Amino acid sequence: MERPALQKLLLEVQAKGIDVIVVYKVDRLTRSLADFAKLVEAFDARSISFVAVTQQFNTTTVPRQHMLDRMGRLRERGF
Repeated sequence: MERPALQKLLLEVQAKGIDVIVVYKVDRLTRSLADFAKLVEAFDARSISFVAVTQQFNTTTVPRQHMLDRMGRLRERGF
């Protein structure tokens, strides 16, 4: 998670200057499931939605909490 563009995005997230993060594919953000879970948790804590346009991943929809809960369980298991 030490890529310069990702660090810049995280600074914007902390500054609360973002409502939605849109990527082409999840692996454009990170290739690590553990890092991805941390990022989505940080986004959710600040009410920032996340969308991967070529995959069925969209936290702007109603089932978002269920998906985030499942991701949290995977993270607890070390995935």
